[in-house]
Amino acid sequence: MPLRNLAAAVAATVLLLPGVALAAQRDATPLLRAALQAPRVVSYVGEIESIRFGTHGTQATVFRVEHRAPDLTHRWYIVPHSAFGETEIEHGDTTYVLDPQHHRVLVERNRALDDRIVIADNVGLMLRNYRPVQQGTGHLLGFPVDIVALVNTYTGNTMMRLWLDARSHLVLERKVFGDDGALLGEQRFENLAYAKDIPAGVFAIPSDLKRVDRTLHHRPSNDIAAVLRSLPFKARRPHYLPDGFIAIAADRTTDEGVPQAHLLYSDGIRMISLFENAGASLDLDGLHARTLRVGSIQAKLASRGSTSLLSWSKNGMHYALVGSLDAKELAKIAASVAP
Repeated sequence: MPLRNLAAAVAATVLLLPGVALAAQRDATPLLRAALQAPRVVSYVGEIESIRFGTHGTQATVFRVEHRAPDLTHRWYIVPHSAFGETEIEHGDTTYVLDPQHHRVLVERNRALDDRIVIADNVGLMLRNYRPVQQGTGHLLGFPVDIVALVNTYTGNTMMRLWLDARSHLVLERKVFGDDGALLGEQRFENLAYAKDIPAGVFAIPSDLKRVDRTLHHRPSNDIAAVLRSLPFKARRPHYLPDGFIAIAADRTTDEGVPQAHLLYSDGIRMISLFENAGASLDLDGLHARTLRVGSIQAKLASRGSTSLLSWSKNGMHYALVGSLDAKELAKIAASVAP
């Protein structure tokens, strides 16, 4: 199960900052809803920096962006050096990666995008597990901002902090934290200008490039039982999930000819992916992996930025858990997967 598939399926990276007193804070649910809608109604150009902090170093990405509401986006990467000049054009849920050197354009559908501030298809689930509160106001890049925190209803801890343009409600900055309060990642506009009319040609796909389908992850189905029945093996579901998490979707994919189940769990912000197949274990080459005891078996744990990957095999089946939870929680989930 190559790592690239896991990276495409992981949908969010969020989590914990020590809780703050809420007495003077007011409900920010309307602000959060407006922030989720902002990219659909606001067009802009700017430069975004995204930084992820991990055990083995820092990963930084910088790209220029042009976005035309509701669903056209053009990105041109500056950092890291290996990605310099890479161009992506997004039309709705389809992303076109231009590769003129090889005279082709790579087509990816339903990809999780790095610059998406809040990934949550189910707002109701998010609001059931998190309380949006306004923690103040300020200024950023010359714009007045509202500062909004998402507070976990089970722990009372703030798990995400957002800086929203007070007028457009576009998210200008986001910070996410780990269980110990350490900063896991931040993403912010380095510069931003709103645009009323971005030419359609900015988002045109060159017609002289050959289109190559590189879809790594198809849209999951909410009919989880039907997906599981379609598999040539019996997929297992965990009996334990952290507070607030529920099964939201599943899909069946084929990775280099090997049928694979992908079960997706969420609490409205954080996501956990469970991959299962009967053909190939997870390839952790290039990652710093350590051995972890899970019940009676040994598993391998690796991380990339704030995302952890736990891989193990049992009775001819191969499993991989991916999420931004700590090793203890991932191990508890893995131990609850029968048999």
